[in-house]
Amino acid sequence: MANEQNLIPFTSNQDREEAKKNGHKGGIASGKARREKRKMRERVEFLLSLPFPDNLTSQNGKNIKETMKSLGIEDEDLDNGMAVTIAMYNEALKGNVKASTFLRDTSGEKPIDKVEVTKDTDEAIKDMEDYLCKKKKS
Repeated sequence: MANEQNLIPFTSNQDREEAKKNGHKGGIASGKARREKRKMRERVEFLLSLPFPDNLTSQNGKNIKETMKSLGIEDEDLDNGMAVTIAMYNEALKGNVKASTFLRDTSGEKPIDKVEVTKDTDEAIKDMEDYLCKKKKS
């Protein structure tokens, strides 16, 4: 919860110059945040695109790169991104629902999260009333 003594209430009697100055500050902060997010995204993309190291082994001692090759993955596709995808795949096979969700969403099969209203509200209410009346009669 915010410390109410530190809050400055918004007032509509703010003059134009002060509003402009505050908007400018907000724009600068927004730009900085966007640049930082872009930089983080670029770093992650860079790390995932790096070639997968030859000498890493799994918990059971198998060479991970050789395991990926045995799955039929071509040498040019053996990068950190592929390793993460395979790790998520293995977790999903073990029953990890979050890993399954990640794979589904990443593959472009994510269900739509929003409800779309295609009819006018009054028309939709009338249709619902008609439907309920028919249900009552039967």
